[in-house]
Amino acid sequence: MSIYVNIEKKLGDFMLRVNFNTENDVLALMGKSGCGKSMTLKCIAGIEKPDRGTIIIDGVTLFSSDKKINLSPQKRKVGLLFQNYALFPNMTAFENIKAGANGIKNKEQKEAAVRAMMEKFEVLHLSNHYPHQLSGGQQQRIALARILVSEPECLLLDEPFSALDTHLRFITERETAKVIKDFGKTVILVSHNIEEVFRITDKIAVMNAGKIETFGEKNTVLSNPETINTALLTGWSEISPAEIINEKCIYAKDWGIILRIKQERCSDICKSKDNKDIGNENCDVRYFVSVRTETIRPAEEESDNSFQMKVESYAVNPYDTTLILKATEGSCPITWRVSNEWWLKNKTDFIRVHIPEEGVALLVDKR
Repeated sequence: MSIYVNIEKKLGDFMLRVNFNTENDVLALMGKSGCGKSMTLKCIAGIEKPDRGTIIIDGVTLFSSDKKINLSPQKRKVGLLFQNYALFPNMTAFENIKAGANGIKNKEQKEAAVRAMMEKFEVLHLSNHYPHQLSGGQQQRIALARILVSEPECLLLDEPFSALDTHLRFITERETAKVIKDFGKTVILVSHNIEEVFRITDKIAVMNAGKIETFGEKNTVLSNPETINTALLTGWSEISPAEIINEKCIYAKDWGIILRIKQERCSDICKSKDNKDIGNENCDVRYFVSVRTETIRPAEEESDNSFQMKVESYAVNPYDTTLILKATEGSCPITWRVSNEWWLKNKTDFIRVHIPEEGVALLVDKR
């Protein structure tokens, strides 16, 4: 099941311009609050109308400003799960799910479909319960059952775990992942949590100020974030302004160190005619380097990307220790987390660390 979205919508000073295409994938929409993720889902579902553009699901045009097409939400066969699940408070669980089965006209068949869906989600015993009598996880299952009983062609999930307590999130996530797998069609998931995105999705689209700035397979996006916004959202927390020295080396200005980099993109930038003045501070394109600190390891001897660092301070946490490291006097620190056991055995004022090439990313800021 394919989905093509190319739309624009202006909301005050905010402009949503989204363009993507995916098929039979679980796609994550990530981005800061207010970047347009939820609005994109609402436009696909038909709750909001774009100013212009096209939305097509499996060859069926749901919206086209040129062709004057704008199908109602009921005709789009798109299931949208809201953050708060949007269950009807005056209806029982059975009645809530039944409300999603409007496409089935025969009363007996409709009720049979509802019971079958409740059995699938293991909530049949909650048939007569009202939403306020259900836990967060139970409410989500009822909401998903109400969506799926309508047999949608596309499933949209707007931060489905945000309303749950921490101890329920992982359990509910596993249940939802099974629902997604059984669904077998295109799913778009809005999330801020890179770990749940990695576990559930196939592709990632990172949004920034109403636009998609990064789109690709999840492993590619995670290993090569390309922009500051994408890096921060995908766990690359340490970022420094950078100067490209050559096709393999970058100077991290804040940290005062030269890092070798594995990315082919660094070589491509160096060869690009459009970027021949990359060392110029007045260039419109600015470069940064990011380090994924989880890849940092202790080093016993000098080598490429190994540095003697001073331990400026440290903080012992319940399960690990946070070290604040500096490579040179007056430089900005790098934060590194190690196990409490390792720190107790190796506590010292200076540590040599190795930053592998795959743990270094070249970022571009075109603002």
